[in-house]
Amino acid sequence: MILNVAANPYATLLGPPEQSQLRINFVQVFSRIGYAITPVLGNYLVGTSTNDQPLIYLPYLLLAIVFVVLLFAMKLLNMPSYKDENIDNSSFSSIIKKAFTIKQLYWGALAMFFYVGAEACTASFFINYCLETKANMSEAGIYLSWYYILAGVGGFAAIYILKYVSAGKVIGVFSGIIVMLVIMVIVNPSYLFPFPMILIGFFLAALFPTIFGMAIEGLGGFTNQGSALVSIAIAGGALFPPLQGLLADNFSVHFSYIVPAFCFLMISIYGITSQSHLVKRNF
Repeated sequence: MILNVAANPYATLLGPPEQSQLRINFVQVFSRIGYAITPVLGNYLVGTSTNDQPLIYLPYLLLAIVFVVLLFAMKLLNMPSYKDENIDNSSFSSIIKKAFTIKQLYWGALAMFFYVGAEACTASFFINYCLETKANMSEAGIYLSWYYILAGVGGFAAIYILKYVSAGKVIGVFSGIIVMLVIMVIVNPSYLFPFPMILIGFFLAALFPTIFGMAIEGLGGFTNQGSALVSIAIAGGALFPPLQGLLADNFSVHFSYIVPAFCFLMISIYGITSQSHLVKRNF
């Protein structure tokens, strides 16, 4: 989380403000690629065994090595340091008060709250949904990989689209399309399975970085504090999945997707009613 809070605003500050959301989307594309690769790699590493004992520590050892390599690489590359001379060093209470005077920030944080909850619900119940739809575990794993592959493709597509379309419209339209796809998931037409579930990944990829970028754009010395406040919205990932689980236990996994459908509807309304003031984007 600390890396997330630091990396996103850093990406926004490494160039012209009108390209900030493009840069965040570019950064997030690689996280989607990681989502697609790491389950396969993790299963392979854990599956490697000694005396019939799975080597559970191997993925964590690999992560530690990767972080050490990145640490030295960042030092050797001499990455630019950004220090805003007007940075706000106020107390936490004054920062919160200031945040509520910045409309784009608190509405962006609320949208992020719904987004993180919706993404957690969609991904967490993906395998259960596939199993309930008569797919086996192997097939479900393949479908989930395609979900994340399309998320990576969607991230690259968003970078291109944001050159010509305002961030608010992208959020509103993409979220609206996801609402329709989730409704199809709930209705569960068997002849379309698993395409609605997989396609959600494509349109979902652009939402996190674009919402984040809209929330903190133009904040100047308040950018770091603003990004931290937006990141607090990950609490949505703790609220909505248990609610979906309750519906899944009492009704069905298919019906439980009404929870992310509601979240994406709220995000769509946010996108339609909130327009970025940085419209021109040449990348």
